[in-house]
Amino acid sequence: MKDKYQAVREIGNSYRKRGEEAIALNIEATFLAGIEFAEQWIGVKDELPKQGDDILVKFKDGSIIAFTVIANNFSTLIDAVQWRPINRK
Repeated sequence: MKDKYQAVREIGNSYRKRGEEAIALNIEATFLAGIEFAEQWIGVKDELPKQGDDILVKFKDGSIIAFTVIANNFSTLIDAVQWRPINRK
């Protein structure tokens, strides 16, 4: 499986083969910005996940678990500091 940097480079190289270096660099930068945005963690003080969300939860000690929010069960994760959705698409 390719990592994100290999995938970005592959996309850019398709433009480089046609001599379009500026477009390749722009596409690579845009693609990486999208990945970084999608990988952002959300602070529990900023926003809480919705019922039915599949999420990753990060705790004060740095540990991470996968979790499905059912009703108000997220509030039982006392030491949770951040979360992010798990995208299954």
